[in-house]
Amino acid sequence: MLGNRAEQMFSLREKWFAEHIFMPFCNNTILKTKANYDNNLYYFIVSVLWRRFYTLRDYIKVELREQCMLALEEWREYLLNGVTPPKFNQIYMMPITPELFFSPYFSFNKDFYVTIEDYKSNRTDFYPVTSYLFTDFDSEIYCAPNNYAFFCKIPRFFFWAVIERNDTELNFGIRVNPKGGTIDFKRYNIGNGEIKRFIFKRSYDAEQLYREAASKLSDKTIDKMLEHMKRKENIEHLKNSEMGELLFERVEYQSQLTD
Repeated sequence: MLGNRAEQMFSLREKWFAEHIFMPFCNNTILKTKANYDNNLYYFIVSVLWRRFYTLRDYIKVELREQCMLALEEWREYLLNGVTPPKFNQIYMMPITPELFFSPYFSFNKDFYVTIEDYKSNRTDFYPVTSYLFTDFDSEIYCAPNNYAFFCKIPRFFFWAVIERNDTELNFGIRVNPKGGTIDFKRYNIGNGEIKRFIFKRSYDAEQLYREAASKLSDKTIDKMLEHMKRKENIEHLKNSEMGELLFERVEYQSQLTD
């Protein structure tokens, strides 16, 4: 898919993103500050979106195909030659954790209302959201009437590219300037709009797929996987890690489903 030159160009931006955005966000050292960025951020996000979008191009709905292929070509020209996309240039970064997702509250509908305090006191109930935001990789086209955006998700971050947008209330996070700018994380929030509801549903859809896949495993296979984990990991260290917390929460969540 990529030649050596492209691999090197993408690798430089991946390193920049890891050092300047991803790790500081994971370590909570960036959330109370303003962070400056340069064109490396825009380039990195476009490179991620282009690679994933390119592999999904044969599955694009017919009515979106023409626009999406034009977007791919504009992004390719930008990645190769630095030409800012003339039409499909609305690129967004959405840093996200359960705390950001449920703050100050989340409302799926008038009968389903969750505050950050509810989440913290009933964390196991929302395990699919926690697991999805912290660990999952995902990509798809968000489709609503006259509003389309392609997203690619990595742990703790969504990246969005607007294909067509008529609803200005849709909140895709932080719009990234191709030339650079400043992000004020102290004021950052993702609101409580349609995109948040889409993410919530997506997290439970992912959990359903996981359960369907797990149901096809034999008891013998599961026992082997657990034994392998015990041999490779120090259980006390695991308990005090983020991944360990998620594993134990999964056990509690599964037990709730079977009760």
